[in-house]
Amino acid sequence: MTASEGSASHVAVATGAALGNFVGTGPVTFYTAPVFLALMTKEFNWSRSTFSGALFLSTILIALSSPLLGRAADRFGARAVLIPGVIYFGIVLVAMSLNDGSSWTLLPLFALLGAGAAVQSPTLYSKVVSIWFARRRGLVLGLAVGGGIGIGGALLPKYVSLLAAAYGWRGAYIGLGALVTLVGLISSIFFIREPGDRSSKKPTAQIDHRSYGASAKETRRSLTFWLVTGALCLMAVSITGVLVHSVVMLGERGVIAPLALSFLTSIGVAQIAGRLISGLLQDYFDTPRAALPFFLAPLIGLAIVIFSDNSQAALICAGILIGIGFGAETEIGGYLLSRYFGLSSFAEIYGTFISLYSIATGLGPYLIGSARELIGAYDVPLMGLAIVLVISIVLISSLGPYPTVLRDTALEGGTRGQPVVGDTSA
Repeated sequence: MTASEGSASHVAVATGAALGNFVGTGPVTFYTAPVFLALMTKEFNWSRSTFSGALFLSTILIALSSPLLGRAADRFGARAVLIPGVIYFGIVLVAMSLNDGSSWTLLPLFALLGAGAAVQSPTLYSKVVSIWFARRRGLVLGLAVGGGIGIGGALLPKYVSLLAAAYGWRGAYIGLGALVTLVGLISSIFFIREPGDRSSKKPTAQIDHRSYGASAKETRRSLTFWLVTGALCLMAVSITGVLVHSVVMLGERGVIAPLALSFLTSIGVAQIAGRLISGLLQDYFDTPRAALPFFLAPLIGLAIVIFSDNSQAALICAGILIGIGFGAETEIGGYLLSRYFGLSSFAEIYGTFISLYSIATGLGPYLIGSARELIGAYDVPLMGLAIVLVISIVLISSLGPYPTVLRDTALEGGTRGQPVVGDTSA
């Protein structure tokens, strides 16, 4: 990291992003889902597709909310959106404890959960990090955004399990809401800084970050945007499908609950390494193909889940490989979109990506749950998810080089003017 990117303001921003993502959408909504799925389906005698369908509804609300929140952050600043949003998200998590098993409470609560979770997606934190860091953007996105999600993914399922063992799943939701509110407010109030704050020095780019990049409308017309989004969304369908159903899926194979939780933990821990390594590779190799290893790793991990003997070593190895890919997803998305389309409308562009990505994360568990109920086993649905991963590899391999003007802009800390950002897909 360059000296100019090591100031107190830079460190504060990176720390705030890590804290915010520790209690972000992924760890809070999806990594804890296997615990709540097992407990709530047992108490209310729900089918697995009922819970997965409600979770999918929440992702629809994330999808609808994310571009609007991104646009608001581009206009008013990330902190103005984060502070009230974190409070709302915490309140909704506490309200989840009121679920009585009926559709009259199930669906509205999960819809409200999705609207709150959108605030804590990586969109706003990636926006702030991308403003402050240029030469080491990939590394810091990996450490701060990705590392926070990875640590949260490793620790929050255990935190929720401990609360549930002591106080039931209702108490677990209350404790989760309290943690989100506390950590999220500490992050957004004391650490997140934006250009123009009195306490902030100027970011690495010594210009108004809004002066370069493509508009959101131009971006949505770009084939490159859809290649990036399609590849990462297909990966999300596969990995979250495995993730959410992992505990019950492995239980059907005779795997004891502690080992199934170890599989989840290995995914969460591996996320940290995945995001760090992906950030380093993307900073070092000036090509989008630096992302390819992180698509191949979960494919190998999924193959181990399908064909292994469910031994501890095999499941932990599979969890690590899946986690490496899952860990790099959102960080890769933020990095690629900032390199191809700049920062002028980044939060809205990334919010659009996150909206589609969120639908994919909800669709995966719903599809695999429905297929399991139809077929009676998980083997065939898992094979389908492996095929989806192969398609995502083809899409990411089709990306062309970064636009020359925008590449120079990013590495030099920004230049005034509006660079032309066109399709560079192969």
